[in-house]
Amino acid sequence: MYIGLDVHKKLSHYSMGDSKETEVKKGRFPTTCEGLDEFASKLPEGAKVAIEASTSGIFAYEYLDEGGQAEVGV
Repeated sequence: MYIGLDVHKKLSHYSMGDSKETEVKKGRFPTTCEGLDEFASKLPEGAKVAIEASTSGIFAYEYLDEGGQAEVGV
């Protein structure tokens, strides 16, 4: 499963897709530690998360990477 994450100051938006590039699910969550925890807790095992390169994206990347909750990249 591949996830694209668009991180903004207040809300983050995500889109999940399978290996055939079919969108499976999309949604949003608050850009907070709690919001990132809830988002990460629902990720399927082995999911890869691509995060938009931005100031807010750096926060999300570091939080998810340090927590070992997902394989992330910018």
